[in-house]
Amino acid sequence: QPDAGSGASQRGPSEYAIASLRESDGVEDRMGDAAAANEIAAGVFAPFVATAPEQYARLITLGSISTSDVVCDLGFGDGALLCGIIKLAECTGCGCELNSGLVASARALAVSSGLSQGAAVLTESSIARYMLSADFRRATVIICFLVPTQLEALAPSFKAAMDAGTRIVTQLYPIPGMTHLRCLDRGAILQGRKRRTDPFAGISEVEALAALRRDDLARQEEEYFPDQGQAYLYSHGP
Repeated sequence: QPDAGSGASQRGPSEYAIASLRESDGVEDRMGDAAAANEIAAGVFAPFVATAPEQYARLITLGSISTSDVVCDLGFGDGALLCGIIKLAECTGCGCELNSGLVASARALAVSSGLSQGAAVLTESSIARYMLSADFRRATVIICFLVPTQLEALAPSFKAAMDAGTRIVTQLYPIPGMTHLRCLDRGAILQGRKRRTDPFAGISEVEALAALRRDDLARQEEEYFPDQGQAYLYSHGP
């Protein structure tokens, strides 16, 4: 993932995750620490790859997102996707991001985008910890752009959320072991984008992710897929 800024030291995702551990007497925090520790031990984190703005409306349609929904973005990155969905669907949103620099950028974007106070609750947290929080339990729609190993590890929590009536939208990758209700194909070609292979291929291990530098990530976004990407809906509803 990108670092926290030009003056910040390079930190890998595992370092952000370790920094998120905290001592507390609260049961929820102890459970969160255990979940985060398991996430660190697994050592698999998705890099930040921006979603093309052309994809926002497609995800809203796929997830049947309306004004009454609370949309949760697991790993919101710079916040552009979540803020875009909130503005387009006139809903509210929440989510988590491990990288403190990206969290700061996302919060600034929410303000500059003119979102009302409380419309986007953006939390600095690991995904495993966040999924135990009250904010996560408010969500009626979950969106995420994660690597297959992460999706597989989170599948039990996704199933529990679905059983509670939550809709789940994943980008690019399906959730292993779960059957999607609907799927968007790769969509219309975006002009001016260079064709690139899977941006996550070969960099799913935390050591490799930690070795990436800002220039590599910028190039990765610049040469991202020439289309809008597949997306999958998981829901017990129609």
